[in-house]
Amino acid sequence: ESGGHRGSIVAVAEGRADVAAIDCESWALAQRFEPAARKVVIVGWTARRKGLPFITAKTTPEKTVRAMREALAGLAEQPLIQRVG
Repeated sequence: ESGGHRGSIVAVAEGRADVAAIDCESWALAQRFEPAARKVVIVGWTARRKGLPFITAKTTPEKTVRAMREALAGLAEQPLIQRVG
């Protein structure tokens, strides 16, 4: 366990891990900002999905969850949503 995608990429690059499962958006960010990503080789891909899940803590207050849902729903109305990667 590395604590996150970036840590997993670094662990593989440094030989402390053999493999890691990294989602496409995290991988795109790592390729832009994490030098260790240049030392990692992709060995496979999963099937395409509609999108990544949005996750928050179980203890997040309901008022905050409602605000996050409203913000996410509003994204569909934005004419230009920039894709990373």
